[in-house]
Amino acid sequence: MVNETAPARGTRPRNRRALIVAAATSLFVERGYARVFMDDIARELNVVPSSLYRHFTGKPALLVAVIRSEFAFFIDVVAEGGTPTEVLRRFAACELDHRGLGVLWQREARNLPAEEQVGIRADIRLLTSTLAALVSAERPGLSAREVDFIAAGVISAGVSVSFHHSTLPRNELIDLLSGVMARIFWLEAPVGEPMQVAAEPAAAGRREAVLAGAIELFAKRGFAATSVDDIGAAAGITGPTIYHHFSGKHEILAAAIQSGMDDLWEAVRLSDRAGGGPKAMLEREVAAYTAFAVARPYSIRTLIAELDQLPLDERAVAVESQRRLVARWVKLQRAVTGDGEIVGRIRILAVTSVVNDLVQTSRLRSGPGFASALTAVARSLVV
Repeated sequence: MVNETAPARGTRPRNRRALIVAAATSLFVERGYARVFMDDIARELNVVPSSLYRHFTGKPALLVAVIRSEFAFFIDVVAEGGTPTEVLRRFAACELDHRGLGVLWQREARNLPAEEQVGIRADIRLLTSTLAALVSAERPGLSAREVDFIAAGVISAGVSVSFHHSTLPRNELIDLLSGVMARIFWLEAPVGEPMQVAAEPAAAGRREAVLAGAIELFAKRGFAATSVDDIGAAAGITGPTIYHHFSGKHEILAAAIQSGMDDLWEAVRLSDRAGGGPKAMLEREVAAYTAFAVARPYSIRTLIAELDQLPLDERAVAVESQRRLVARWVKLQRAVTGDGEIVGRIRILAVTSVVNDLVQTSRLRSGPGFASALTAVARSLVV
C-alpha cells in the first residue's frame, strides 16, 4: 500500500533524507530490521529504491541514521537542563513522541557490523553522561559508580514504553513515567553489598552445549547473523553434528526460548514457597527474576529480542508465557497499591525493562554490588 502522506512520485522534497529516516524508523520498529528491505522503505515513500541510495549506502547505514536521530532528541532534552522534575518530565514526553527508541537501540543495533555501532555507542555514552551530570549535581554524596548506575536505570525506565502499547491520557502517562524515573533518580544507597547469584548452569550434554552456545551467539550477534556452523564452533562440534539434535537453526532458537522460559518460571515458583501476602510475594518474585537475569543475561536477551524469528504458533506460546508472568505481577501489584490495570502494567513493564537492559550493560554488571543494587531498584518500583 502506498503511504498517502508520501510525496508524489517524481518530486524531490528538500527534506527527503528526513522522510527516509522517518519511514525507516516506523518500519524497523513495526517489523524488525531483518524483515525490512530498502524496497519496502521506497514503497512507503512512493519512490524508486535507487532514490534511497543517494542518501544512504545501504540498510545498515540507514539503521545507524535512524537510531542516532532518535538519540539526538533525548540528548537535547537532557542537555536543556533544569530541575530533575523538569528534565524527567521532558524525557517522558519525548519518549511518547519517539516511542521506538528502546526497541531500536536494544533490539536492532546489534544487527549492525561492529564498525557501524561506534557512533551509536558514543550517543549512548553521551546521553548517559549528560544525565549522570544532573544526578551528580543533585546528589553529590554518591560515588561515580552509583551515579552511572542511576543514570542508566533512569534512561531504561524512560524508554520502557517502547516495548508495549499500553497507554493513558498523555499527561497521566507523563506523570506516571516521570514518577517511575524519579524513584530511581532518588533511590537511597543504590549500590550495596555484593549478593550471591547462581552462575549460568553448566551444559550437561552435547544438546545443552549447543543451546548454550546458540543463546550466547543469538544474544551477541542476533539470530539472523548467526549460522549453524557458528553455533557448532561455539559448542565445540562441527556444524553438521548439530543436526543429530536439531532440525535447524529455528528449532534451536525455539528450544532455547522454551528452556529459558521454563527455567524462569521455575525460579519464580521456587521463590513463592515462603508464602506471605501480595507484597512479600511480589518482592520475592521480582527479586527471583532479577537474580535470573543477572545470572543469565544471554537468555534474557534472546527471550526479548528473538521472539519474532519464531514461527507464529511457537511465538504465540512464548509470548503467552511472558504475558502470564507479567499479568501475575500486575495482579499482585494492584493488590498492594490499588493501581488500575493499565497503571499496574506500565509499572511492572518498567521494572522488567530496567532489569533486562542493565544486565546487558557490561560496565555495570561487572561492578561489585550490582545484583543487590538492581534488586533494590526493582523492588522500589513495584510497590
